[in-house]
Amino acid sequence: MAKVTFFTNQTKKDKTLLKDCIRSAFAAAILTVYEKNKCKCDKFTFSPIFTVHMALFRFRVYWEEDDLVYRDIEIRPTQTFLEFHKAIITAYEFDGKHAASFFDSNEKWNRNREINSEVLVNKREAPALSMMRTPVSALVTTPDHKFVYEYDPVKKWTFLVELIGVTKEVDSRRTYPFVLRKEGVAPAQYGVKGVNLDKLMEVEEKYDLGADEMAEGFGNEGEESGEETGFDTGGSDSFEE
Repeated sequence: MAKVTFFTNQTKKDKTLLKDCIRSAFAAAILTVYEKNKCKCDKFTFSPIFTVHMALFRFRVYWEEDDLVYRDIEIRPTQTFLEFHKAIITAYEFDGKHAASFFDSNEKWNRNREINSEVLVNKREAPALSMMRTPVSALVTTPDHKFVYEYDPVKKWTFLVELIGVTKEVDSRRTYPFVLRKEGVAPAQYGVKGVNLDKLMEVEEKYDLGADEMAEGFGNEGEESGEETGFDTGGSDSFEE
């Protein structure tokens, strides 16, 4: 099995070089080795020296339906799209039971080359790359690179993934990929998020609510006299002790 390995000297120039590791020349070199030379390697590997000093990619993963809902995830460039996929479904509290795909994208969020969770090996003529065999760095070619992520081919949960930064601040206490920030309530994969069915049944039994009343959000009890409602209709601001 062939492997693609990159070596670099430990000099003072390394920090500057590796800080800019997302530049197109770096990623293009990987793809050139893989595609033009018809390399049959099933996974890219990097030398320990290169990996230790390499920066972290910081991606923002937006829910397509609401861009106020997003998760910021840091990942090592050498980690695979499969690891990235698992980080996203964990961050959004999905169950991970379905297939998923990344699509290389652009400023208009067009879907280009696919990276699929069910593809096991990378083949030159295959319509999709393998998540488990493709490192994130292999397809990142611009400082604000974009991907479209789709989870579950039936429900088609869609997220917009954008590179928002590169940092060298690797925290040895963290396990990467790492969810750095969460904004907004994640969509519920099944049903309505936050509804406790047991509590809902208790409310229905207590107030004798039928299906129609539950759908409307209220019942008939207490409408005529205001008694048994638990509210003071006398206008007093005081509370019983």
